Amino acid sequence: MLKKEQELREFQAAFSFLEGGTAILYGTGQYTELLAGAPLPFRLIGLMDRNRTGGVFCGLPVLGEEEVRRSGCKTMILAANLSSAPQIYRRIRDFAQDCGITVYYMNGRNPAEEPTEIVPPSDWAWSKEGLLAKAMEYDVVSFDLFDTLIARKCLLPEAVFSIVERRARNMGVILDDFVFRRQEAERALYHGGKPWHQLDDIYEWLCRAYGISPDCAKRLRQMELDVELELIRPREDMVFCYAKLLEQGRHVIVTSDMYLTGTQLAPLLHKCGIENAEILVSNERKSSKHLGTLFQILRERFPGKRILHIGDNPRCDVENARKNGVGARLVPSADAWMEACGLGNLKTASLKVYELFAQRCFSSAFPLDSAQKRILISRPEDVGYLFFGPLAVGYLAWLAERLPEQGIDRILMVSRDGYLFCRLYQRIQKHRGGLPRADYFLTSRRCAGTASLKSGEDVRFLFESVCYSRDMRFGEMLGKIFGLASGRTAPAADCTLGELGWEEAWKRLERGYLRQILDRAAEERERYLRYIGSLGLSGERIGMMNFVGRGVTQRCLQSILGKGLTGFYFALECDSAHILNSGEALSWYPERLSTHTGRRKLAEQLLLGETVFSAPCGAVVNFSKSGDPVYEETAKERAALVQGCHRGILEYLEDVLTVNGGLEGFAEAVDAADGIFGLLPDGRFRLSGEIRAGFRFEDRFDGMCDRK
Repeated sequence: MLKKEQELREFQAAFSFLEGGTAILYGTGQYTELLAGAPLPFRLIGLMDRNRTGGVFCGLPVLGEEEVRRSGCKTMILAANLSSAPQIYRRIRDFAQDCGITVYYMNGRNPAEEPTEIVPPSDWAWSKEGLLAKAMEYDVVSFDLFDTLIARKCLLPEAVFSIVERRARNMGVILDDFVFRRQEAERALYHGGKPWHQLDDIYEWLCRAYGISPDCAKRLRQMELDVELELIRPREDMVFCYAKLLEQGRHVIVTSDMYLTGTQLAPLLHKCGIENAEILVSNERKSSKHLGTLFQILRERFPGKRILHIGDNPRCDVENARKNGVGARLVPSADAWMEACGLGNLKTASLKVYELFAQRCFSSAFPLDSAQKRILISRPEDVGYLFFGPLAVGYLAWLAERLPEQGIDRILMVSRDGYLFCRLYQRIQKHRGGLPRADYFLTSRRCAGTASLKSGEDVRFLFESVCYSRDMRFGEMLGKIFGLASGRTAPAADCTLGELGWEEAWKRLERGYLRQILDRAAEERERYLRYIGSLGLSGERIGMMNFVGRGVTQRCLQSILGKGLTGFYFALECDSAHILNSGEALSWYPERLSTHTGRRKLAEQLLLGETVFSAPCGAVVNFSKSGDPVYEETAKERAALVQGCHRGILEYLEDVLTVNGGLEGFAEAVDAADGIFGLLPDGRFRLSGEIRAGFRFEDRFDGMCDRK
């Protein structure tokens, strides 16, 4: 299926609900040309384009605002790339709303509406200031421990047991079904006369169950304590409240239902910045919050004092506290926040992806911006960890499976996408071994495209493959695509390709510039081959990593190298099959994507991905006579944002390797990763002004990012 045929069919399906209605297209580009001449389920009554008002395009009038108002049409479709369509929508939003017009992207979705306010349940403490004000009314303040004052990076304690099992196996101790047995030990002790069991009791039971020595059981017990310490982190705003209340003269205590003793809990608290805490723990007091008896002990400990308990469990920490004469305030866990924000469905897509997202997103007990009631994201590291981490690790998990299957000896991580992925891949290599060598490889569509040109047919291919914007000027095309400095003074240099028409533009290029282009290409190819030769790529089966693409750069590199490559892409665009032969390219996303009609979030937010999965320096243009790469300039403020995001993505990978023990389960998590990536511009989140400024785009090619 040709690219435009697929996109037209997807468009027709997306707008089948408009059968028999009318619509206006916004834009006068190649996709308006496509739709204006095709059978559609609705009738096109005209176009809008602020630069062409009053004219005619493809036989349709280009309407002004008053004409649109008078038309009575209530549907407008933005005929634009999905990545740039939101910017167009922001320009026309007020006008469309004033006219009662519903705006759609080409994939049938509505643009993101006004920010969604999150309203937590009224019994939640969702403000740090409010919680402190309430706590100051009491003499004694008790904090629950896990998921209130501190939290693990994982969602459930079973992950701790799984890590112990893996590490025990690495030291030669095989513990079949350890996670189940570890949980069974607690159940058996509880029902067998030891309801207040401690970690020592648990490992004594496991010692008998597995027939291991007491010394081995002791080492395993210490291993579990070490893992708990490794995974623990503070809920920083809750630790702040703890310290503030101490400063204000309140007696502060930690109250927990737990099999760890106070001595064993102390290092966890120390890591989270809490020293010399008074700990009231169930296994030492032979009582529990679950039964309410621990609150009775709390009251006995502080007779006649007003006591407030703060915790995340509605029954144990709130209901039972109040039943036993203790005030209570509920501070929700990360899991509870996920449900309240409508994000609980992510758990069914992939629990492994869900838990890391939840625990990082709601590491604060008070995550909402106080003015707009949205989840505030103010650190680039959090942007990288939350929204890009699952996407990056999911792809790498898939790549690590595919490279051995394809017999790849060496993988080229092409610039600029490969800058980060080379670091991530090398970390995975260190963790698991058995993967082919990876190299960060300098290339770009401009660099490889020009250097690959050996004939007029090659020039025609590059012209047809990358000169798709009607608004690109002829001289700009000669300079940016083919490297001709003379393009700025060429006849018709300021004429757009749309004004000239593609065939006329090609004829002008062929007649006046083909020899110059091929001479320039030969010069650039010779320099580029010197760089390639320095890598020693001959005689190997080579793979090439890329983000989202059509295969243009890969095809050009194959021509330069004189050998085939296997491309490993996040996703391939729908015309890639006409650029690359079957088998030359594989993709993690199972379907071919359209940047105009695709329904995946990756297609809608491609420019965000291109920005973050990128080197901090500009794209390589070519190589100098001395062999040094020549780069485009890039905005320094964006480079700082990108580097912060990279730190977050690297941290995400480390947490996956620690909590999950490897990448198992992430290669299959395409839907979960794509869904989380789609949350970045979601109305439930608010990015700080600095981050929003860094993510503003100025598209050189009519919203089409420079894909390889």
